[in-house]
Amino acid sequence: MRIIMFSGKARVGKTTAAKKIAELAFSAGMKPIFLPFAKPIKDKAASEGFTKEEAPKEYRAYCQLMGETHRKTDPEYWIKAWKEELFKQELKEKKDLDENLKHWERVIIVDDCRYENEVAACKELGAILCFVSHGGRSIEDEDSDWREHESETWSNTVEERGFAEEVDYWLENNLSEEIFEEVVKQESSELLGIGPNNQDPVKKLAALLDKLIEQLGSDDEET
Repeated sequence: MRIIMFSGKARVGKTTAAKKIAELAFSAGMKPIFLPFAKPIKDKAASEGFTKEEAPKEYRAYCQLMGETHRKTDPEYWIKAWKEELFKQELKEKKDLDENLKHWERVIIVDDCRYENEVAACKELGAILCFVSHGGRSIEDEDSDWREHESETWSNTVEERGFAEEVDYWLENNLSEEIFEEVVKQESSELLGIGPNNQDPVKKLAALLDKLIEQLGSDDEET
């Protein structure tokens, strides 16, 4: 299992980068799975009638309030919730593997890593951290009050320093979306471990077994 997480200021392009990586992972025969830290918060907001599309300001305020309320009680609250979701994915994938005899390399994608303890939690699991920087360009709602929220603190600090030990890949999003997607694509081979120097013999064998199973299935249908 490979975990790739994206950090950076709000609306800087984290989800754009994450979607591009998911697209490239799928094209390479992998199974991308989006597992953001905010999933349980967003699910709760939706159940209460708050949607990002219909009322973006109210939606953001609700999510921030809910997030910080639980975080004050337990700073690890949302990390524990995220790990529970990750464990559920593990069980589901094991069941699918047992039932289908199909080998997929899973890529867990986290597109909303905002807090330092979230970074640490993912790093403990061997995650790759990509920091998306605006590269000096102006970003939407740059002067809004919510930019001072604690969820922006770590990203603001890293952006100002231009460096963080935890960051594995620094992605500049200072031009068009098309150019940024090309920047992400250039890094994808290393991020996904699919370059010519990253061929795992175990993966090669698994892929070969998949093909053999498919061929045997086709032969059975013909006969």
